Amino acid sequence: MNFAGNEAARDYLNSNITREDAAEWLQTYALSRADKSRQRTRFFDAYRSYVINYNHGKVMVANYIERGDADATERWARFEAMLSAPMLPSDLK
Repeated sequence: MNFAGNEAARDYLNSNITREDAAEWLQTYALSRADKSRQRTRFFDAYRSYVINYNHGKVMVANYIERGDADATERWARFEAMLSAPMLPSDLK
C-alpha cells in the first residue's frame, strides 16, 4: 500500500488531480485516515518527487543487499560497505 502514495503524489504533482482527490486516493488505496491524508499532500507540496525515495529506495537497497545467493556474512558486508561510503543509485545495481 505504500506505493499508493507514490501514485497519489504523481497525479497530484502533475496537476492531474486536486489536493482533495489525492487525499481521497490515499484514504481509499493506502487506507490512510483523512487527517493523515491531507497532511501527506502538504508533504508532497514541500518535498515534491522526493517522496518516492522512501519506497523505491528501500526496494533498491534490499535488492542490492540480498542479490544472488550471498550468505549472511556477505549480506552484512554489503550493508556495512553501503553505510560506510557514499553510493549512487547506480551503484546499487
